[in-house]
Order: sequence, then C-alpha cells, then structure tokens
Amino acid sequence: NTPCPHLQSYINSILLEHLHNTLPNTIYFQMKQDNQMQYMKCKICGKSIRKIDAENHLLAFHSVDMIPDPPNKPKTMVQPKTKSKQPIIVDGTNVAYATGEPSISNIKKVRISLVKLGFQPIIFVSNALRYKIDQPNELQRLINIGWIIETQGDRDDDLDIIEEAIGKNASIVSNDRFAQHRETYAEKFDFNSRLVPFNLQKEVVFENLPKH
Repeated sequence: NTPCPHLQSYINSILLEHLHNTLPNTIYFQMKQDNQMQYMKCKICGKSIRKIDAENHLLAFHSVDMIPDPPNKPKTMVQPKTKSKQPIIVDGTNVAYATGEPSISNIKKVRISLVKLGFQPIIFVSNALRYKIDQPNELQRLINIGWIIETQGDRDDDLDIIEEAIGKNASIVSNDRFAQHRETYAEKFDFNSRLVPFNLQKEVVFENLPKH
C-alpha cells in the first residue's frame, strides 16, 4: 500500500525539525577529537563517523528511532511495529557504468528508486572504481556513511555481491549476467530468476523486481 503523501510529509517535517534541534546538543552523538578531525560516536548503533556526515547517517539508518513521541502520549501506548524493508543487493560498479563513463549519480538514482519502492539497498562497488568515477570524494563520503560497501583490494566485487545475495536470500540489481560465476554458484543462487536488470531513464526502470 502506498503511504498517504500528506502523512509522510508531516512525519518528515517532524523528523527534520527534531534532528536539527537535537544535533547541536549531541543527544544522539558523543564528540571526540582525532588528528584534528572531529568525529562523533552514534549512541544508537555505536559507529564512529565524521561530524560532517552526522545528519546523513541519522537520516539513512535511524530515522525511525528519532521520530519524537507525540505530546501527552500515554505511557501504556503500544508502539506500532515497523515493517523491516526487504534487502536487495546492488552491483554498484555496473550501475555506475550504465550510462558510459562511471557516474556517482547513477548509483544515487538507483538507490533512491529502490528505497521509494520499499527495499533496503545494499550497494557494493569495486576498489578500482574510486580511481575512475567522476566524483571520487562523493563516493568516499557515501562509503563513510554506510550507503556503499567497497570491496577489499583486488577481490572481485562480483563474489561479495553474489555471496551477500545468498546470505540475505536477496535479488541482485545488475545488467551483468555473471556468466563467469554461474557454474560455481549454480546450486546456491538462481541467476535466471534473481537478477534484476535496470534501465536508467528519467526514472529508473527495473525488471523482475521481487515481490514484497
């Protein structure tokens, strides 16, 4: 069911106001100094992140935790259970190259589209992408706040993508057919039914999205 846009807008306005009012008081963070760089330790998940990434971190991972209680809320009120989003793995390197030269905006578009559709995108990129993408600093920022996972060293990012999909029982967003890995993982992952091709137009178009 599509949430009421007016209700969602109201919730977002409360959330942002609450966020901006509480960040200066570090209700959600503990401050620390490290080599002249200010870091903040998130009190919700325990991660240490740069101060400049604090707002993005909270909005990306803890928006539900930060929605304030309504005024005069009865202590016995039962909190509604939030439905966890279905994970979906994204071949970030393949997405970056989808329009030719690798672009960070391609990754952002795909991520935003998947979130709007109710998925939890888990995006992997190769270590080599940072040397070729159009905005390496922005790529690093998204890695720092946890939106993107960079594979280690010379490891084939396809392996991390496939193994994460198997572990999460999730589909993979990619236009790659993973031909070189099909035989190895044939018994654990159904490439024919679990790959989600995409097309980057004005709006991102996905094929074969899993139902949720």
